[in-house]
Amino acid sequence: MEYPNTNLFLKDGREVTFAKAAEKDALEVMHFFQNITQETEFLSKSSAETMKSVNEVKYWLMTLDKSKKNLFLIAKEGGNILGMGQLIFSLRHKSKHRATVAVAVRKPYWNLGLGTQILTKMASFARYNGVSQLELTVMENNQNAIKLYQKLGFSQVGKIPNAFLMQNGSYSAELIFVKQI
Repeated sequence: MEYPNTNLFLKDGREVTFAKAAEKDALEVMHFFQNITQETEFLSKSSAETMKSVNEVKYWLMTLDKSKKNLFLIAKEGGNILGMGQLIFSLRHKSKHRATVAVAVRKPYWNLGLGTQILTKMASFARYNGVSQLELTVMENNQNAIKLYQKLGFSQVGKIPNAFLMQNGSYSAELIFVKQI
């Protein structure tokens, strides 16, 4: 899917470029996932499950690029990826009005408005492409993300108990959120 590059401004005034990830971004994407899985436990993958080679990331990005129903966007400052957003559009006729969204922001950029801007851009793009319902999941103990989703109009519609095994041996439920756009 095509997506035009746009510029965003963080609350601290820094300018960030929001663009569709390409094969040339593979090294930065790999570093982003390696870094973010070390910074927070609130992702569905652990650091051991991230892509380990640039070629693996290139192949993944190439596959996403060829897809008519997936979009992977990155927010960059210089050569560093600060955040990402992914849309997965439903392929089925009966659910083509739905898309799943995922967002991740590096910890040093939390509370600077980047997550809000990524979700807003993703919702606009989804709406432009015929989607009327966005869906996402979040770990129950990720209170900052939950506040963001609620602020942006997402509503909790479900809960899967004990969905994630945390590093300390406890479990976290997975909350399901939906937003009409």
